[in-house]
Amino acid sequence: NYEFSDFFFYQNKVPAQGMLQRARYAHWLIFLGILIAVLAVLAFQAGEGVVFWVLALLLIEPNLLAHGTLVTTDFSSAVFYAALWAGVYFFIVRPSNGAAIFLGTALALSLTSKYTNALALGPLALIFYWQRRLVSQNLKLWRHLTVAAVGFILVLIGIYQGSDPLVYWKGFWHTFTQVGEGR
Repeated sequence: NYEFSDFFFYQNKVPAQGMLQRARYAHWLIFLGILIAVLAVLAFQAGEGVVFWVLALLLIEPNLLAHGTLVTTDFSSAVFYAALWAGVYFFIVRPSNGAAIFLGTALALSLTSKYTNALALGPLALIFYWQRRLVSQNLKLWRHLTVAAVGFILVLIGIYQGSDPLVYWKGFWHTFTQVGEGR
């Protein structure tokens, strides 16, 4: 609520830099917890070797390297991106409704955390293209894909809460055209 924030922060002369610093600390702590949980589940399900490669890829994530210490949304984006590929791994190796819900949720959170995560759609489509024969022969996998799609849609509905369903792609297109113009 704007009136409350105006009264609480500005009338009480709370410094903006202090608010920003506390918000960054909270953001890092929350997403560090999520990362640890994802890595713990991944270690339990897939082994330490997979966790090592996920961490190695996470540490060289371009957005995180570029300005992750300044823009904390890059850390959450990298965590959701790692969770997305962990979900893909779970879905392919041990398909289940839980893996499908995890995959759909991780995909939606990854896409909505940063527009550059849409680049994951290409490799994701390629992986499922390679798996098409297996999916076409197994009705259970179709059910799991449906569950993943429903999880994806429910998370997007929860995030955008009745906004235009194409608002994500409009924002993505706006960002893409701004990059094309050199901004």
